[in-house]
Amino acid sequence: MVQTISAKLAADIITNNLGQKVSINSINIGIFDGINVEGFKVEDQNKNTLLSVGKLSAMPVITSLSLNNFKFLSIELDSVQLNMGSYNADT
Repeated sequence: MVQTISAKLAADIITNNLGQKVSINSINIGIFDGINVEGFKVEDQNKNTLLSVGKLSAMPVITSLSLNNFKFLSIELDSVQLNMGSYNADT
């Protein structure tokens, strides 16, 4: 339950910062395990998948207490799908 609430909160924060709809299935944050995210998805303005990551694992470097500047020792991505394109302007 805590993972679901954390995932929803993280998705809302990222959505607000990116201006794109973000969803996260689960997130687990541990001191020794780092950050593990499953089911990360970003949608474009037409609700099509822009970016999908099955699993993301990251090991942050704690350099300060700032939430605006993150540094990572390592980042691993699994099952990544990136869709780039353009849409014709609506007439």
